[in-house]
Amino acid sequence: MTAAPVLELASRAAGTFHAVSGVVAFDPKPGRTYVVRGTLGPQGSQVWIEEEGTKRRVTEVVHGP
Repeated sequence: MTAAPVLELASRAAGTFHAVSGVVAFDPKPGRTYVVRGTLGPQGSQVWIEEEGTKRRVTEVVHGP
């Protein structure tokens, strides 16, 4: 389920809902800011976490259908 369940239901009904789920090892460091990046689309989806500013990836990429 997403943070916007009504939107999710409508998107699923329209065939435009794209998601990815998985578990990553993430060890955040004090004083640093992190961002979730990636792409969601009909040809496949992937997400990861990177350090803001340096844009250094700090987790593995999670792939979805």
